[in-house]
Amino acid sequence: MNVIEELEEIIGRKLPQVVEMKSDTFGVTVEHERVVGLGLYKKGVTSLPESIGDLTNLHHLYVHYNQLESIPETIGNLTNLLNLYVHNNELTSVPDTIGNLSNLRMLRVYNNQLTSVPESLWSLRNLDYLNVEGNQLTSLSESIGNLGSIIAVNFSKNQLKSVPETIGNLTNVQYLYLFSNQLTSVPESIGNLTNLRKLRPCWPEDPHSFLCPSAFP
Repeated sequence: MNVIEELEEIIGRKLPQVVEMKSDTFGVTVEHERVVGLGLYKKGVTSLPESIGDLTNLHHLYVHYNQLESIPETIGNLTNLLNLYVHNNELTSVPDTIGNLSNLRMLRVYNNQLTSVPESLWSLRNLDYLNVEGNQLTSLSESIGNLGSIIAVNFSKNQLKSVPETIGNLTNVQYLYLFSNQLTSVPESIGNLTNLRKLRPCWPEDPHSFLCPSAFP
């Protein structure tokens, strides 16, 4: 309750309790007297309290379309987190502790101001979906090849000049978007992606383009 009270003070209003947590939800979802979902969609939030790391039973954290410039290091305590939506904010960095979110399945951090992502991100072996479109990334780590479970990944609209050979290790990937960068070639290892279904721009009219902001689960 202390965490909820701090959040309510930040946003200036009460957080309602909701039955189902959706991406556009404002409120909290509680199961067995534990907060499992928190939604602050489009509420003008400029910061999150350090105490958010006390919500250790949280499965869904939706704080997209706000004005966040940073994320507390304590987010690394949320080891039960499955979905993290922090896109369309003003983030210039992501804390290294994000690598502690070992159960994370979906990370949406697109349309921020990131020039890099922490090396620890590439250790999230259960990650299925990653969208970092619309940032200012100039390079990708060789460790990207560790994302063995990744199904869909979007690196488009950055400033990438190359793609690591290790991208060929992502043998489960089905959707890979790299458009609107500064690439002059792609590595030969991309031929190892035998499950790849789409390697092209994400057209808004395509309902099957999982990395379109409108279609991404």
